[in-house]
Amino acid sequence: MKLHKLERFIVYPFLVGLLVLFAFYDLPIMQNLYDPTNVFGRLGENVSEIPLHLLGVYASFLLFKTRNKEVKWKNILFGIIYIVLAVFFAGYGGALIRDYTKAATYGFPGWLPWVLAVVVGLGYFGLGFFAAWKTPITKRENVMAWALFVVIIYAAMFVTMNVFKFIWHRPRWRYLVTLEGDPASMFVPVYHLGMTGGFSNNYASFPSGHTMNALALIVFSLFGYVDEKFESSAFLIRLFAYVWAVLCAISRIIMGAHFASDVTAGFLLGFLVYDLMSTFLFPALLNKFQKTQPLSEEK
Repeated sequence: MKLHKLERFIVYPFLVGLLVLFAFYDLPIMQNLYDPTNVFGRLGENVSEIPLHLLGVYASFLLFKTRNKEVKWKNILFGIIYIVLAVFFAGYGGALIRDYTKAATYGFPGWLPWVLAVVVGLGYFGLGFFAAWKTPITKRENVMAWALFVVIIYAAMFVTMNVFKFIWHRPRWRYLVTLEGDPASMFVPVYHLGMTGGFSNNYASFPSGHTMNALALIVFSLFGYVDEKFESSAFLIRLFAYVWAVLCAISRIIMGAHFASDVTAGFLLGFLVYDLMSTFLFPALLNKFQKTQPLSEEK
């Protein structure tokens, strides 16, 4: 279920080549594609991260369902932790929808983004709970390993993207067009880092967090460890994750949130994080739970 060698051989060189190419063509690509009113761009901004947050809620409830119930304090403590995790993923996902709709010029009344945040958050919570409740637990140790892996990879993506954003603090195109003067004259190439602006949203163009989070859907390709029916679909799931991330990346350029090099770097970093963690961390989690959990089958 891990990445094939051929898959790595194709993806890494292709992304590095694109990154080098876009380093010299970021500006003309942006000038030709930027359209903040574009429906596809707005749709991508709002929906591309949904699978990851939904997986986060689902994984949290799977951990809640498979927690150790034999030791009372562990049952209570970890039960609380996993519910808090589910609330976090659902609430954060809803809050992002609020931020995107509030920032865009949709013409919505001021209260509507808040309503959307609550509705979306509750939707995440309800769907994640229902999916976990309906999931048959035949190999409890595998379920625990996969669910914990989802939570860890979410954290790894979050930390990785923000470290790079802090180092680069590259200004977004949609911010530059709001300033006085020609935005092209204020454009910062990707190979220039550490410019003024500090750690702020306006200077968080590199890399694309949306693209990294969209690609994180790839963790579902390991779901065969939870349900054997998905084993044969692992490659197709990864392929879908690649396409999903590419569509997200294009939408981010259209919205002026990221340059082509930013989304390519987001894809590359997301792929690298998943590759390393699925190769080393996931097998370690499986081994740990299989050794330490005297687990019986559940239905």
